[in-house]
Amino acid sequence: MNYLDKKCEKNNSFCVCGGVFVTIHKIVRVENNLVEYRIALQRGDVDYCVRVSENDLYSTKFLRHIPLGDINECDFYKQIRQQVADMRFTKNDIRYRTDRNGLQKINEQWMFVFSNGALCDAGFTSTIYSGLEGCYIPPEAILDSGEEKGTIKNLFQEFNHNSKVFYPLLLLNVMAITNGYFRVLGEKQFMKITFWLAGASGSGKTELAKAVGTYVFADSDLNCNYVAATARRNYVLGNLTQSSGSVFLFDDVKQEPVRERKHSVKNKIDDILRSVFSGRMTDVITGKSTPQLIDACALITGEFMQTEESQNARLLYLNVDGFLKNEKNSETLRILQQNPLWITTVCCGYIRWLLTKIDDGEFRSFLKERLGAMRCGKKRYADINNAARLNENRYMVEMACILLERYLRERDLTEEFIGRFNRASELSIESLCSNTFALLGGEQLIVQKAVSDLVRKCSIRKARFQNNSEYSDCGFKYRQDYFMIQSDDDILFIDDYEESLVKNGQGQHDQYEIRPCLIIREEKLMNLLKESIREVLQEYPITCISADEIVSHLPRLLKKMQLIYKQRRSDGNWGRTAVKYPVCEVQEKWTGKYRCDYMYEKVMESECIVDYKPTVQLNAGHPYFDILMERLEDAESEKILPDVDAVCNVGGEKLVETEIYKLRKAFMNSKTLYRE
Repeated sequence: MNYLDKKCEKNNSFCVCGGVFVTIHKIVRVENNLVEYRIALQRGDVDYCVRVSENDLYSTKFLRHIPLGDINECDFYKQIRQQVADMRFTKNDIRYRTDRNGLQKINEQWMFVFSNGALCDAGFTSTIYSGLEGCYIPPEAILDSGEEKGTIKNLFQEFNHNSKVFYPLLLLNVMAITNGYFRVLGEKQFMKITFWLAGASGSGKTELAKAVGTYVFADSDLNCNYVAATARRNYVLGNLTQSSGSVFLFDDVKQEPVRERKHSVKNKIDDILRSVFSGRMTDVITGKSTPQLIDACALITGEFMQTEESQNARLLYLNVDGFLKNEKNSETLRILQQNPLWITTVCCGYIRWLLTKIDDGEFRSFLKERLGAMRCGKKRYADINNAARLNENRYMVEMACILLERYLRERDLTEEFIGRFNRASELSIESLCSNTFALLGGEQLIVQKAVSDLVRKCSIRKARFQNNSEYSDCGFKYRQDYFMIQSDDDILFIDDYEESLVKNGQGQHDQYEIRPCLIIREEKLMNLLKESIREVLQEYPITCISADEIVSHLPRLLKKMQLIYKQRRSDGNWGRTAVKYPVCEVQEKWTGKYRCDYMYEKVMESECIVDYKPTVQLNAGHPYFDILMERLEDAESEKILPDVDAVCNVGGEKLVETEIYKLRKAFMNSKTLYRE
């Protein structure tokens, strides 16, 4: 027996024992067709409501929960029994109770069931409900098409102020609603995803989750149903099982100081991620004999994230750090909090639209074709262990966008409105998935993005192969000073390093295998990458990765990713990345000279000062440098040292070409890429 402490209904009431008004409804349990009776009683100002199974009705035990006072128990029981026996329950008097929320077929009709009622394509009915707590829909949120269209416009007018934050949260609700339908289509795990809403304390993540993270409520007072990270595990999982068709909110994950609590929160997060992803509880809850099916999504808010790579592959990462510092964001959130039914109205309108499409063969074919095209198309993400999962996660969000667009079109929204929706959705999905991509690959993916950005904007000079004069006695085929790095170069490109070291009379120089060659001063590379990494993390902020942390071991990361060469070293596998290479800087100075007529005058002289600085060789064959190599395809080589009067070292001594050659030759000795 289940006893409900809420007001009874008074319609069709009858009076027993001279003062108690009784209303009886017949309730059919959908999963097993068992019957129970909902008996609502009112005596004076006191209301009681009790549910009694068909078997229990033949016993007086249920009367113990009703304060009869001076009423004779035997007479009361007989009259109740007689009323139930005589009643001929009409359709309106019969209630259907299910054991789960969300999409299901009842009496041969598709329904979307909530705690207090159900939605069908015709509207809301209270005769079918789940009775499970936490998924309440206010009937007043169900509007006709005209009012619904106005609410859509109001909601998106606010969402467009920050589409990168609000759109993903709306699409999460759409996925939670739709994933039960994809189970019907045979895609049991599609659209089952968890979002991690990250941000520092006070950033607004919890208020965002309450206002936009889910379209259902805990009760008729419109309280938000969320579970704290510190709640008991059985309570957390119990609430998760009741969240089919909606978004389960798990709030406020922090860095717990106590070891037991830290492990407890970590285990609960793992339970949520795996259960949502698989569409079935991964563990049996107390009181249940088998793991239950769920068709839900989840939203976890937290300022601290300590998850494994395999867990990260089951979520999408949305960072809202500093959200409330923006005045417009704060104002938008306040408006949404003042109008809590807006998102409920839009999501319920989408549900009613979806219910009209479920048995439409053409609609099913359309979805299967679009999903097949996504999976067969070009993969956006690679080079990480869980790239396939991230691609699939992106397909889920993109499919939610496709479905929502069709719903908006059939609500007669303008092409201008839908065009803006599509553009904003595309940007928000790109940002959401890029953040997750970086999270999955960690520091290496941040470096990859930084390198990709760097090669698009850095300066690069193509070295000229300038033949030596036939009268030159240095013995080199090409002038070695043309292969020096200039102080203002970012990157120097030598398209055949082996050829640049050829001496006169040599047919072939086979000591060096690496061609072509990209080189850059170590200091220049580190400074450029530091700046680029900080820009990447500003665009795609990740709370668990800092720029300083990446920069602190950047050379090791670059070697591990095979972006740069190292010199083989006997005392370690990593080797040395930077080797000295000639770097020149042209300086101008005034100097005194005697002319041929013995007159003394001051003249401006250009002097090339050559220093030997640590220099890094980039891996020209790496795919990340493809754009750089494309830039060089049609580039002209550049002449350096125009009208230089002297080439000297930093000590002022004249530098001969042989010294430059020796240094350049040593630069390439024992070069190799890192191997595990």
